[in-house]
Amino acid sequence: MSKTSLWAGRLASLFAVASFVMVTAYRQADFDGARAESWWPVVIGWGMMLAAFSGVVCLVTAVFSFARRRPSGSVQAEAAPDHSGSD
Repeated sequence: MSKTSLWAGRLASLFAVASFVMVTAYRQADFDGARAESWWPVVIGWGMMLAAFSGVVCLVTAVFSFARRRPSGSVQAEAAPDHSGSD
């Protein structure tokens, strides 16, 4: 896995956890009868969008890294020795 994919995955996890914590705090304030600040939904939405974007970057770079390292089928078949046991 590439470093880009690794760090994007870490950021996606961080933003997802932060969004979950903020949603939980927002809902708890609502249940307690307190009026939460009007900017909380905006921050939660941005956190979720950043988590989704980081997740997409992680998956795309991981797929490209896998495809780049995987040898093509015809080259692999020609390079493999024949172990059929017909001696």
